[in-house]
Amino acid sequence: MVDTVQPYPEDIRTLIDQANERITSAELLQKNGNFRDAVSRAYYAFFDAARAALLTKGMVAKTHKGVNILFEQHFIKPGLFPMGTGRWLTKAEQAREEADYQYRMVFTAEQSGAAIEAARQFIKEIEKIVPAQ
Repeated sequence: MVDTVQPYPEDIRTLIDQANERITSAELLQKNGNFRDAVSRAYYAFFDAARAALLTKGMVAKTHKGVNILFEQHFIKPGLFPMGTGRWLTKAEQAREEADYQYRMVFTAEQSGAAIEAARQFIKEIEKIVPAQ
């Protein structure tokens, strides 16, 4: 479920930058009315930010579920990350799965906007715990 690696600051920064790029992509998709894909991109912003946090501890999860489990174990339960905000990762993963696989689901501008804003806040919280570069 997890590999251990040397946590290089430039790799951590790359994941944070990638998370912010995904926010930009989600905003563009939302602007064009592609709410389903905006929700999916917002999740990947969460995912990359959580991976950056895990990397600070030298951990790389092998699956999406692994990222979620490790993030909860190493950041939420020990109180290093706000519990309510941390739970957003789980909710975002569920929304992404619905967006990607539930073809009958309809997503609104409000839903995609909320997902984007939550991802933006999640990244801000992650940036508080990752080393500055």
